[in-house]
Amino acid sequence: MDPSGGEKPGYITVTATSPVEMLLQRALRFEPPLVELASNPDGFRFWWGQMEAVFDIDDPRKLPPLPEPLSDEEQAILERFSSKAEDLAASAGLNADGGMTISISDDGQSEEIELDLPPNDIIAGFAATFRQFYANDERASFKKVSGILMKAARAAEDSQAAERVEELRA
Repeated sequence: MDPSGGEKPGYITVTATSPVEMLLQRALRFEPPLVELASNPDGFRFWWGQMEAVFDIDDPRKLPPLPEPLSDEEQAILERFSSKAEDLAASAGLNADGGMTISISDDGQSEEIELDLPPNDIIAGFAATFRQFYANDERASFKKVSGILMKAARAAEDSQAAERVEELRA
């Protein structure tokens, strides 16, 4: 079928579902953090579901708070990380719908590919913001944030110290 719902002469329509999408048809274990900022909550849940499928994590909102205060510098790094996470949650790049349609003729001799992707400037902006998480030299990278949290968790001596460290390892 073409997008208007009619049959294309000489073509057969095949709909394929990726293994990732099949995996994500299962229910999420918990509502994703920051989903309330998403303009496309279903799309946001799609991306969160991939992370949940790969990483065995529990709801981060249930992580016991750290008992000791952090330094001003450490607090600033965590606040920047949180601010950029909120920016990504609300970004058009993370909330965009899209896909690809491949139509192959009955004789297998020709094909048409239709892409429905976000504009390049949206992808570039998303990539620039996301870089702040994965590039280790960034001020509020994931590596630096997880290091701050793990250091504080290991230093804690309260009844939830072991639980905190175990969850951060995950």
